[in-house]
Amino acid sequence: MTELTKWPLLLVFGVQVTPEQANEILIRTCMPSYLPGNDRDWDEIISRILRMPLRDDWHEIPELQDDYPTRLAWLKERWAIKDARADELGILPLEYLYTSRISSSFIGGPHGWCDWSGNIFTDSYNIGKWPEVEDITGDWELIAEAFPYLDLTAQLITDEGAGELAGEWRVKEGAVTYNPDPTERIRRETDGEAFMKSAVAGLFSFGRERGVSPERLTQAVTQVEASMRGIA
Repeated sequence: MTELTKWPLLLVFGVQVTPEQANEILIRTCMPSYLPGNDRDWDEIISRILRMPLRDDWHEIPELQDDYPTRLAWLKERWAIKDARADELGILPLEYLYTSRISSSFIGGPHGWCDWSGNIFTDSYNIGKWPEVEDITGDWELIAEAFPYLDLTAQLITDEGAGELAGEWRVKEGAVTYNPDPTERIRRETDGEAFMKSAVAGLFSFGRERGVSPERLTQAVTQVEASMRGIA
């Protein structure tokens, strides 16, 4: 079994899902702590739609700057609200396989293994530092259980994509199968249509850090809220 190294490249190819399923995936696999970026106007819009505090800019509040106990209480209150809201939306506690299709300050902009059109595809970004196989398998298991309609294959390539195959995960019907020694790298040609759709979608950006319109985000949040309450 190959070590995953510090920044392995994520490859994912799968069967396209519906826009409604994409809404569910992209809300419930976002990482709230990574949503705020440099576009403060967008941060404010996201915060309002998600009904979740994003920025913890205590340094902009004069009475908090030199009062540590009050500042800590203020931060803890915001963190508690954020955690409670994440629970209401069913956001999964993913460590490496979260999506960043709502907002991202990443140089390549918003990204993830699912897009708003429902394409299940990526080959353009590395996941976090020093993952373990158990971490990746655990993330895929959470994802598979939450979205049993997913049918995808994922691989990691060591050394930021310049190295070798380091494992393959098959996600289907709510289950995950791990292969430590895949012999062939999944290729774009295996799902060229999904690749083209994803590439074209990337040409129509809402802004460098913005991955979705406010209207679609509102629709997605409303749908997920209803689903999590068991009334959809």
